[in-house]
Amino acid sequence: MTGSAISGAREPEFSLVVCTINRTRELEKLLESLAAQTYRKFEVLLVDQNTDGRLDAIVARYAGVVPLRRLRSEQGLSRGRNVALRECRGGIIAFPDDDCWYPPQLLERVAEIFRTKGDLGVVITRWEDEQGRDGFPGYPQRGEPISARHVWTKAISFTLFISQSVAVRIGCFDERLGVGSGTPWQSGEETDYLLRALAAGFPGWHDPDCVVYHPRQAAVLDARAFNRALTYGQGFGFVLRKHHCSPVRIAAALVRPLGGALIAAAGLRFSKAKFHLLVFLGRWRGLTRWAEGAGVQGTNAP
Repeated sequence: MTGSAISGAREPEFSLVVCTINRTRELEKLLESLAAQTYRKFEVLLVDQNTDGRLDAIVARYAGVVPLRRLRSEQGLSRGRNVALRECRGGIIAFPDDDCWYPPQLLERVAEIFRTKGDLGVVITRWEDEQGRDGFPGYPQRGEPISARHVWTKAISFTLFISQSVAVRIGCFDERLGVGSGTPWQSGEETDYLLRALAAGFPGWHDPDCVVYHPRQAAVLDARAFNRALTYGQGFGFVLRKHHCSPVRIAAALVRPLGGALIAAAGLRFSKAKFHLLVFLGRWRGLTRWAEGAGVQGTNAP
């Protein structure tokens, strides 16, 4: 990894890591929002995981608009991010999804937080959907230091900004985790990464005045939603076990979806009850099958 640490002597620069597959229109919307940023010291590392040339025209169009470098990797969100981390030049690294978008002053505001809050390692922003609804209900109204509570309930990768010092110290994402990993654990990579950063002593800040926009998952409870409930639950449970979480936290993680299933069933909403039960089953499998992941070969698994 190249680049310089953040200091008061120079303006921080951003490396924006965007892993993408099977999307074009959404990616263009993100790149348009980056082109409109009031803060101009950034680079875009576009990790193209498509097997065709569908992004050729988009890359050609935006290469002269934003500082853009195109990288390639095998499929898998964590794999793509690890490829990009080795190439980042900026003092602050972010991981925007290929279907999110930034308001014009976001980078300027995040840069100001890193400048004024001391030796921060992590900043987490709020996220809203296109209707302006909070992605995480009950979001704190004022900025506050990051704790494990935020990591489990209010953190998602496209709202995450880390200092280069965190990336150097913590290293790679766990490639057993995340969408496209090829394992049962299709989520949790950012939770794992943040918990490792906190355990290493890096301070963080949770700021509700900074917002990233992202579409909300469709409310349709179909086969795809049921599969996501199971596989994302497995990733959640895997991370609980990997970080030796307390019995209280584990119990809460299991009881919550069970309670949701009971409430939904009482209201005769059986598809919703099935969804919650699959979340529970996934978390249980992630907890109890964790030892299988320790033997997965060919991954970066800190």
